[in-house]
Amino acid sequence: MNCVRIHVPTYVVLIFACKSIGPDQKATDLDDPMDWGKNCGVGTCNQLDFLPFVCSACRLEFCATHRFPDAHLCAEWSSKDKVRTVCSKCGGVLEPPKDSIDLEPSKLIELHQSSGCTLHKAAQNEWEGPPLYRCSFEKCCVEQRHGWSICPDCGLRFCLQHRHPGDHACTKPQEIASAASARREEIRKIISQNMASLPLSSTVKRAGPARKKPVNPAAELMKIRHKAKGDPKVSLEDRLYLVVYPPNDDAQDTGSTTPASQALFFRKTQKVGQLIDISATHFKIVNVNNNSRYLEKFLHVHRALDGVRLAPGETLEAVLQSGETVHLVRGS
Repeated sequence: MNCVRIHVPTYVVLIFACKSIGPDQKATDLDDPMDWGKNCGVGTCNQLDFLPFVCSACRLEFCATHRFPDAHLCAEWSSKDKVRTVCSKCGGVLEPPKDSIDLEPSKLIELHQSSGCTLHKAAQNEWEGPPLYRCSFEKCCVEQRHGWSICPDCGLRFCLQHRHPGDHACTKPQEIASAASARREEIRKIISQNMASLPLSSTVKRAGPARKKPVNPAAELMKIRHKAKGDPKVSLEDRLYLVVYPPNDDAQDTGSTTPASQALFFRKTQKVGQLIDISATHFKIVNVNNNSRYLEKFLHVHRALDGVRLAPGETLEAVLQSGETVHLVRGS
């Protein structure tokens, strides 16, 4: 009888030791741990290994001692091509034609480069190495296969020296900032148009000559409270009174040239996002803020006093005061 040596990793022993036996199960019914691993392909060794090595030439499994070709006297290793010719220009691995297997490497490189680095390239499945890339920065000549960084703004591939947007003169952040600036300017124009159509009794400042008679904020707030609509369950102490304007586009769809404002009251602890939902329901306009596929149709709240867009997660009492005016603006 041949003696079999067993190499059992610690985690396998723990798995086998932790197996529980059911009430109707015997210890002899458990799986034999001898069936879990593979025996070394060397007949004189035959060691049981749970993490065997596979020879790339003969594709047999061996233990750690006999994993190298010369250790298990691999018969297929001598017939394998262990040297590859690499082009100095494109970095591709070359393969000689089938009718000229003994072609010298210098001749093979000459034929490959004369074809514009297109012929005699080894197939990808035969050469498992990663492709060779060059840094996308025009003044950089670094070519490598590993260690690349992808710019999160422009999506191009750069070396470690030029991986930051400032190092490769990335223009994408400038484009984003310009688009945001243009969008803010457009919102300011919309707010200015709405402010120009407000009555003189409004508490919102507007361009033009100064009024002779100053507006009493307390009196204006009393008017807003008298006209405001909202949930009657909200107590008087918890109410926040606002003048809300619907989006211009939604007002034009209904045939109105100027959106009609409405005094509404909300709970002070409610979020800006809840203000959008309640206002959209009151004005009977489309609200798709819960669907990320329609970012261009999202509703946003802008404070009329300075045009600042309010974040949906902020509470109303933290960013607004009773008597202020807000505008619903549609867009991303």
